[in-house]
Amino acid sequence: MSAAWAVIVLTTMDGGAARAVDVLARADQQVSLHVAVREEGAGRCVLYTDAPKVRSGCVVRGWPKGWSATWYKVESAEAAYDNLAGGRFAFAPIRWTRSRWRDAVSVEADVTPILRQGLPEAWKAGTMRYQVAVSGPGGGVVWSPGLEEAAPGGPKRRNDIRKVTLRWADTYLGYMAELAGLPYVFGSAAQGREPHQAERRVGVDCADLMVYGLRRMGHDVAYRSSRTLSPVSRAVVPRITARKGGVYLFEGAPITVGPDGVRPGDWLVFEGHVGAFVADRGQLGVLDEQDLLMHIAWRELAVEPLLRSGYGAAPFEIRRANALALESAN
Repeated sequence: MSAAWAVIVLTTMDGGAARAVDVLARADQQVSLHVAVREEGAGRCVLYTDAPKVRSGCVVRGWPKGWSATWYKVESAEAAYDNLAGGRFAFAPIRWTRSRWRDAVSVEADVTPILRQGLPEAWKAGTMRYQVAVSGPGGGVVWSPGLEEAAPGGPKRRNDIRKVTLRWADTYLGYMAELAGLPYVFGSAAQGREPHQAERRVGVDCADLMVYGLRRMGHDVAYRSSRTLSPVSRAVVPRITARKGGVYLFEGAPITVGPDGVRPGDWLVFEGHVGAFVADRGQLGVLDEQDLLMHIAWRELAVEPLLRSGYGAAPFEIRRANALALESAN
């Protein structure tokens, strides 16, 4: 294949036409990836692909015999980055690693990390970037665009590569799960005219994860630190320092989990950290060490018991985002 050829990653959702676009979808929707080879020259454009329906300005032809494709998942090379290293803000360079995934022309999208594990497999949520290599019968190889350089703050929108982002439900927690598999970025922020690193799905810190879910639900909430969440939330249970038999206590009594107590999506705000309550486990009906917390802290997003989170013994308060409190009241 000559320099007139370019490899493109197309996407389809729920059987729609294939397009060269990123995808935001629920985990129960069918998202597929299709490789396409574009030939340009002499005033013509031809697109070779096996996608059944294609939206393109080029002439579309079937996948040629003798050509093969190999897919790669492109993930952050590190579990965590620090924009505040040395005490001064500077966007940390985000490094990327390409891992061989499948040999096929078209594949069903899969956001499960190869390098590390994030959310429970059953949720099948998160963000993944993809690159594909096409080999012709003559032995030449042409690649789709990749992320070869460690750009400070992650790739700009114009330099990014194909992404698929899946949420596990149209809920606050479900939207936050879109960031599974991405690295923790301490001090994640907007970058000039580029959106916030969370919005570009590059990486996120603990408080920005909480805000991201609200923004994906349509609430205009600015990104902020874990220490400045009070203006956009209200207290459910003040400072909690006591526990007995693994059960957390307030004024000597167990803290209730349920409609009149702690609810999924409520924030557990620690000193310098925050996570969201996910589900009641262990002793049902009360908040205890086995209950699940969604958070991100110097590694990828995790859903795990408070006991294993590293914060199970730390004092905390429980707060509810104003936007979520208003939605539940309505």
